[in-house]
Amino acid sequence: MNLQLFSSGTILARKWKFFAQAGDETPKNFIQISGVTKFTISRSKEDMDTTDFDNDGYDSHIVAGRAFSLKVEGHMRNAENGSRCPGQVRVEQIAEKFGVASIQNFHIADPAGNYYQMKGSVKLADIGGGNKDKTSWGFEVTGEGKMQKVSEQYKQSCVYTWSDVDKASDDEIPDILDVSPSSH
Repeated sequence: MNLQLFSSGTILARKWKFFAQAGDETPKNFIQISGVTKFTISRSKEDMDTTDFDNDGYDSHIVAGRAFSLKVEGHMRNAENGSRCPGQVRVEQIAEKFGVASIQNFHIADPAGNYYQMKGSVKLADIGGGNKDKTSWGFEVTGEGKMQKVSEQYKQSCVYTWSDVDKASDDEIPDILDVSPSSH
């Protein structure tokens, strides 16, 4: 995942969008996950030690494996009709699956309109809150395989259902805040 979105300016995290595979038999249908307040895409690697006596006491290694995960934090949301937000409900359904069925597709859209696909299993975050808090909600996807940029051709073959919870106010938010010296 190589994000080179803009030459200047600050990229607002709130402009990223997250989608879950809408159903077990519909790998090209995605539903937006709403209520997101924070996200983290993490990468890790596992090294294999190749140190031997010829290294004169210095460590040596090669990369034996790479992994990634997506952690999403937010709050529980209801759709305009009062039912639970469909994207959150779908993530909760995926989190209950076992075996091969537990590996589902997710798409991540960056503010520049690039889409990335990852496959993985879901672990739900704790739900809770205090007297004056929104009810927390979130999840973590443990990636399987490589996260890849979605080609324009593949993206056009997918169906994306946008949440009615976020769509109305989203158009009012600018993609970037220009913080270049010339704008002040």
